[in-house]
Amino acid sequence: MANTQQATQQYLEFAYDEVDGSPQRTFEQRTIEDRLGVPPNQKRDIRRDLINRGMLQDEGKGTFSLRLPAIHHVEETRLNEGQQDEVDQRREERGTYVRTLHELAKGDPNTSIDLADLQDEMEMDPPAEKRAREYLDEAMLIDADEKTVRLTQEGADWANNA
Repeated sequence: MANTQQATQQYLEFAYDEVDGSPQRTFEQRTIEDRLGVPPNQKRDIRRDLINRGMLQDEGKGTFSLRLPAIHHVEETRLNEGQQDEVDQRREERGTYVRTLHELAKGDPNTSIDLADLQDEMEMDPPAEKRAREYLDEAMLIDADEKTVRLTQEGADWANNA
């Protein structure tokens, strides 16, 4: 039992690292499962369990994405294991993203902001900005496309209460 739980946690950790903590990036099932070192039937059982628990999304053709609960689970585990710096940094990046967008949009969820303007204002490195944008979009705090970003009402409410 503990072996399966440990393998499940490892699966999530490997997947989290593979997609850099983004719920919108996909990973190849084989890439993660080859690293586990457990029998094929156990790999299948772990994958099914994670899908049933809403932690993985099957994207088809052997690719999967992490759902937000899986990302939270990995980050909470890392906090409990004393790996606080990386988790704190990512959470701070997300907060900075929403607060900066809120400021530029003057708190109006109907105002779209040019993505380049937002990126210039935040001065966040491109991978961190993209990771935060993808996470916040999936969490429905922002609505983002390739050129513009806007707060959702939930994002505006969050920024007002932060």
